[in-house]
Amino acid sequence: MTTVFLSLGTNSGNRSFFIESMVQKLSMVLKPPLSLSSLMETKPLGMKNQKQWFLNTIMRAHFNGSPSDLLTACNTIEIELGRVRKPYPCARTADIDILLFGHKVIKTKDLVIPHPAIRNRRFCLQGLFELAPWWHFPGTSKTILEIFTKMKDDIVQQEIIFL
Repeated sequence: MTTVFLSLGTNSGNRSFFIESMVQKLSMVLKPPLSLSSLMETKPLGMKNQKQWFLNTIMRAHFNGSPSDLLTACNTIEIELGRVRKPYPCARTADIDILLFGHKVIKTKDLVIPHPAIRNRRFCLQGLFELAPWWHFPGTSKTILEIFTKMKDDIVQQEIIFL
């Protein structure tokens, strides 16, 4: 059993419904205990034409399978919730990213873990800090707490509304 951390996000339609649906569907794939960070509303990054902010949360749970198995499950849930793969950046009903898969470092054509955007997204660092401040960030000797407290100013200044 591997501890995993996922990012859940949506900026299309009934965002609360989509977050709740992602959590419910993931709870059938993942093993307890399941924990969620604060619910955060975040300004879209790099999406100049998107007016709708994202609703985000970070999930911690356990998974009994491979990273590619988890990726397949996440992609299936996104599609079930109406996600259409369009060129980035675009609005999405469901966006599930695998942030961390235990302490593994993975680089394949389809999957990079730790997720390459973690350190550039304040909501990811905030959620990881809430759920596992003492977790050692894979590939480094630093904890989430150390990375969180040393965020670059431009990351700290990303707009978040805690709900």
